[in-house]
Amino acid sequence: MPDLTEQQRRFVLAYASGEGAIGNAAEAARRAGYSEKSAAEIGRQLLEKPHVKKAVDEAFKRQIGGGLAARAVGVLARILDDEAAPLKVRLDAAKTVLDRAGHGARPALADAPAVEVQGPRTPGRTAGGSGEGPRPGLAPGEPSRHRRRAG
Repeated sequence: MPDLTEQQRRFVLAYASGEGAIGNAAEAARRAGYSEKSAAEIGRQLLEKPHVKKAVDEAFKRQIGGGLAARAVGVLARILDDEAAPLKVRLDAAKTVLDRAGHGARPALADAPAVEVQGPRTPGRTAGGSGEGPRPGLAPGEPSRHRRRAG
């Protein structure tokens, strides 16, 4: 761990791996021996110190890179195989696995050219543009330059 005092080192260990203190700065500060009265404030201040924050991040990475990641994958596999699990839960697990494997959803239109979207249809107009009603680009009441065929 970076240059930490003994008390800061104990704080980092409690914050990253202490049962009942993981992610809880106040409890980690108490377990590291800081004052009960000021533990919450000291815990917050410790997490703002760059060298303590770096040590916490490294401790979490070591945990996740170890057996924790393998256990998490195992949980996801059990969920995927559990036909009694709700479909949404199984789908979320599948998405998580695919995302972590690099097969997550990509933005569908990221590389698509921009398309102009037309506003709401005018009553009487059809998809082909036939029918009565103003044409795009014409002011209301302005006659169309197109003539209807006699039929």
